[in-house]
Amino acid sequence: MKIEAHEILSDEKLIDTLRESKETAEIIARHLKKISSTNLFLQKAREQYAPVAYRASNLYFAVSDLWKVNPMY
Repeated sequence: MKIEAHEILSDEKLIDTLRESKETAEIIARHLKKISSTNLFLQKAREQYAPVAYRASNLYFAVSDLWKVNPMY
C-alpha cells in the first residue's frame, strides 16, 4: 500500500494531531525550563545551610557522647 504525499497533506485529522503535539511539546519545554531554574534556586538555598547543618551535627554528637565523660550527663 503506497501512500501519496497529497493524501498525507490533505488529512486534516493528522495535521491537527501534529499541531497539538507541537503545542504540547512547546508547553512541556517551557515547564522544564521553569523547573530547571527552580531546581537551581533550591540547590543554592541548600548550599547556604550546609555549614549550619555541619556544625549542628557536630554539636549533636558531642552532646550525645557526654555520658562517656561523666554518666551524670
